[in-house]
Amino acid sequence: MGVLMIFAGVSVRAQAGRAEDDALLGLEQARAIYAALPSVVDSVPVEPLRTDRAESTRRFADMRQAAASAFDVKTAMTAMRSALAAVPDRRNDGERLAEAAKHYLAARRSPVDSLKIHDGDHSLPLASRTDLAAIRTLAPLMAAPELAAEVAFCREKIAETLRRVASGAPGEIGALGESDRAEAVDAILADTTGASVGTEGMPSPELSRQAEEQRVELALATLRADDVRTLLDFYQSPSGREKRGTLIAAFKRQVDADLRQALMAFLKQQAAGSG
Repeated sequence: MGVLMIFAGVSVRAQAGRAEDDALLGLEQARAIYAALPSVVDSVPVEPLRTDRAESTRRFADMRQAAASAFDVKTAMTAMRSALAAVPDRRNDGERLAEAAKHYLAARRSPVDSLKIHDGDHSLPLASRTDLAAIRTLAPLMAAPELAAEVAFCREKIAETLRRVASGAPGEIGALGESDRAEAVDAILADTTGASVGTEGMPSPELSRQAEEQRVELALATLRADDVRTLLDFYQSPSGREKRGTLIAAFKRQVDADLRQALMAFLKQQAAGSG
């Protein structure tokens, strides 16, 4: 009986840990953000990259196909869940966190938050909150602003790849072997990590982070005070801080791996087309 009770206790803790991880992934909208990554190709402005209209159209179509094939949501979610599961569980409030997450996600699905951002008056829903300090403390602790910045980095790397291919001499890319293409991709990833490459018409990673933080604040401003407190307690706890950092790191690793695959496939397609 004693052994059975031990295993039962382990099972309960494991279930609580999974509930906490599921709540965190939901709060940070990890699946939705990752699923939208291939669409960043469409937010790269065409004009600064255009040389020949037909060639530009073909390159964008090839990049869309490469991105759609490389960014696999199921693989990404498995990687993020595995990373979170490896973090020791030090809390036992998965149910409370899940309830607060449900209310938060309902707020994020409302069109009000995006409209307020575009109208430039995102402070209005916050004005009447007595827990404004808690909301302002909580918003930057959440991972979503960092994930949004990572999406912006990804867009810049795609834009830089398109720019370099467009500016290359005719037939140049066809002369590159696989190792040369890998070296070119690694150079692009290194050159555009952590800093804007200055492409016109695209928000920088920092602006993307700030905009997402504003959206988070707006959603938090619609929650009950006890939901805000539950979330703040989690994100300020050692376990919450570690899980947030683990999620961001896992997200970035998967983006980098999938983006590298997409850019390699794109350059291979361009080489075949120029040969």
